[in-house]
Amino acid sequence: MAEVFTIPLSDIPQRFNIDLSGRPFTLTTKFNTESNAWVLDIADGETDAMLIACLQMVTGTNLLAAHGYLGIPGALVVATDGDDLAAPTQTNLGTSANLYYVTGIDD
Repeated sequence: MAEVFTIPLSDIPQRFNIDLSGRPFTLTTKFNTESNAWVLDIADGETDAMLIACLQMVTGTNLLAAHGYLGIPGALVVATDGDDLAAPTQTNLGTSANLYYVTGIDD
C-alpha cells in the first residue's frame, strides 16, 4: 500500500535534514531566477556528500526516476493544489505547491 508523506517546505531557500525510508539526507531548496523554477539538492545526511545537485522541481513525474542507482526506495513528487501539473511558483512552495515522498509503489 502506498504511503504519502509531505516534505515540509517554505517559499524561502532552506536547508534541512530528513529521513527518507530510514536513511538520513540533507535537502536544500532554492529558487533559480534564470529558469524561474525551484531546484532541489540532495546530499547524504551522514557525510554531506552531494548526491543530486540542482534537480528542477517539476510536476507530473518522479524526481528520483533517473536516480535509481541511489537506492532511495520511493518517489519524490511535486504537485500543486487544483492543478497537479502547475509548476511551483516563487511564492507558493510549501503552501499550495508541495513536495511529497511516496513509498510502497512500483516506480
